[in-house]
Amino acid sequence: MKSLSRLSFAESALIAATMLAAQNSVIAHVDKVKAFVGANIFNTVVSAGAFALLFKGVIWLYEHYLWKWRFRSEVLAGKWRHKIFRHDVENDTRAGEFEIVQDLFDIKLVNGIHRGGKSAMPSLWHSIGCFRDPTSDTTIWFAYEVRRNRDNLAGGESDVDVGLLRLNVIRDTSGRIVQMAGQYMDAGKSQRRGLFEAWRAPK
Repeated sequence: MKSLSRLSFAESALIAATMLAAQNSVIAHVDKVKAFVGANIFNTVVSAGAFALLFKGVIWLYEHYLWKWRFRSEVLAGKWRHKIFRHDVENDTRAGEFEIVQDLFDIKLVNGIHRGGKSAMPSLWHSIGCFRDPTSDTTIWFAYEVRRNRDNLAGGESDVDVGLLRLNVIRDTSGRIVQMAGQYMDAGKSQRRGLFEAWRAPK
């Protein structure tokens, strides 16, 4: 998947160049602008550093909201549901949900929970790192941590496990990411392997 921070740097430069061009245009036609808005308003706006404030405002809107529209095909943020299927044990399918918090510079999986399986006990999980694959427009890696916080651990389980998710994103016809599918690989005591499937939770 593409690096949003790298893409947004180019976008920010474009915004700055556009606003600088607008400022230069105002300076070049200062008499016409004064006549249009009035000399007092013009002088007040210029003395208050309006262009600097306007630039900061536009960048703030871009970083918090507009980038999701601009890079729609890279947005993972939202609530998701998932299932995991273990390779090493039959009939040990677990389901749950998680949430993705995303900005231009980081992606986090939070509030994750697995339910079901042979232990029939829930496990809590979250990401501890995210890595975009520079060679693929669809692949993303997550390092995760599972916390069980219970006494009746099943065979091979520990209080805390870590592992990796290697997921391919699936986009709909509009380019929006609606599903993820791939593999999970526990690197802790359990060493479990299996399939991971996720889809956006209905609103």
